[in-house]
Amino acid sequence: MNLTTRSYALAIFIVALALLGEWGPALFAGLWKLPTAAVIILLWLERNESRRLPLELTRVLPETVCLGRPFDNRILINNPNEIEPQLEILDLLPGGIADQPALQRTRLRRRDDVLLSQMLTPVETGILKLNALRGRLRGRFGLAWWRRDFQVPAETRVLPDRLHSHEFYLSTQRGGSEHRKLTVGGGQELLGMRDYQHGDPLHLIDWKATARSGRTTVRVMTEDQHLEVVIVIDAGRTSAMQAGVLTRLGHYSNVAARLAEKALLNGDYVSLVSFSDRVINLSRQQRGHAGLRQIRQQIEDLSPVMQESNPLAAIMQVRQLIRHRSLVVILTDLDDADASGQLVQAVSMLRPRHLPVVATILDDETMALQYQSARSWLDPWISLAAQETVQEWQRTRLQLEHLGVPVVMASAEQLDAAILGSYEQLRARHQI
Repeated sequence: MNLTTRSYALAIFIVALALLGEWGPALFAGLWKLPTAAVIILLWLERNESRRLPLELTRVLPETVCLGRPFDNRILINNPNEIEPQLEILDLLPGGIADQPALQRTRLRRRDDVLLSQMLTPVETGILKLNALRGRLRGRFGLAWWRRDFQVPAETRVLPDRLHSHEFYLSTQRGGSEHRKLTVGGGQELLGMRDYQHGDPLHLIDWKATARSGRTTVRVMTEDQHLEVVIVIDAGRTSAMQAGVLTRLGHYSNVAARLAEKALLNGDYVSLVSFSDRVINLSRQQRGHAGLRQIRQQIEDLSPVMQESNPLAAIMQVRQLIRHRSLVVILTDLDDADASGQLVQAVSMLRPRHLPVVATILDDETMALQYQSARSWLDPWISLAAQETVQEWQRTRLQLEHLGVPVVMASAEQLDAAILGSYEQLRARHQI
C-alpha cells in the first residue's frame, strides 16, 4: 500500500484537529477520532475492493519475432465493472530483453477495454516467455494505491533476422532459386534478341534476324550460375562480448541467416559451420526452402561457448566439406593475437582454390578510446591499450590482404550491409 496526497492531507487535518482538541476549547476534545475512524474504514473498504475487483488481462504477442528487431508487446485490459479505477503496471521482463521495464499508467473506463503497448528488443534466440505483471490500483476514494500482481503468460519465438520485403523481392526478381546470368551470344538457352551495341563481338550477330528486321541484332542467352557458399561462425568466448544492443554472436547470427537466405534465393548451395575450440555444428550444401529452415534452426540453437576459439580446426573441416571453388565467409573477431595467427594460417590453406572472406565487427568504443582526453591517471593507459588493440586489427588485416583475402571491417550496425554488398559484388564479377 502507498498512501496518496489526499491521505497525507487528511492526516495533517486530523493532527491539527487533535492539537486543537488538546489545547483549545473543550468542544474540540476527542473530535479527531471521528475523521480517523472514517479514514480507517474507507481504507479497509478500498483494500477489499482492490483485491476482489475483477480485471481480465490478456497479453498479445506476435508468433515469431526477429533477433535485435523491436516488437510490440501489447496488453489488453478488460474492465467489466461500473467503476473507473486508475491502474499502474510494470512488466517484469525476463532475461533476453534489452529494454528496461517501463511503468505504464491508465484509467480503466467502465465496461470497456484498454490496450497498453511497449516495444521490446529481443537479444537471444529461442522461446521468449513473458508472464508476471506488477501493478497497483488507486482506491475508489483516492486514499491509497493497492498492490495487485497479475499472471499474464504468453510466449513468442525469437528467430535470426530475415531479408526485408524489398530485398526478398529483388532477389526473387533476379530469378529466385533458378538464378541465371544474362550473356550475349554464349550460354545455354536463348532468352531473346536485342539491337547491337558498341563492343559486342561481331561473330555474335544473328544475321537472319538482322536481315528480317533491318537492324543489326545479337542473341541474348542465359547461363545457369549456381555457386557454393560456406558460412563459418565463431561462437567462442569473445563472441559473448557486447556490441551495441546484441552480442557479437547475435550480430553474426543475423548476418549469417540473411546471407544464407539471399544465397539460397539466388540458387546457390549454402553450408554452415560454427566453431569455438572445436567444430560445434555443421550443415552441408543446403538448397531451397528445406535447406533454409535447417540452416536457420542451426543458427537459432547457437550460444556462446566460453572457450578460446580455434579457427584452424574449423577451416580443416571446411576443406573436407567443399569440393569445388567456393566462397567461404568467416565471421570472427581479430582481438586475440594467437587466434588471429591461427586465422591467417587457416585461410592460407584455402587459397588460391577457394575465396575466403573474413568479416569482423569494428568496435566503435575502442576506436574512440584511442584519442580520448585524459581525466584521470588511468586514462592514458586505457588509450594505449585501445591503440594496441587497433594496431593488432590492422596487422592481421594486412596479413590477410597480403594473402589475397578480402577483409570486411565494419561497425555492428553496418556489418550486415557490408557483407551482403561484398557477396553481390563478388558474384556479379564472377570472382567465385
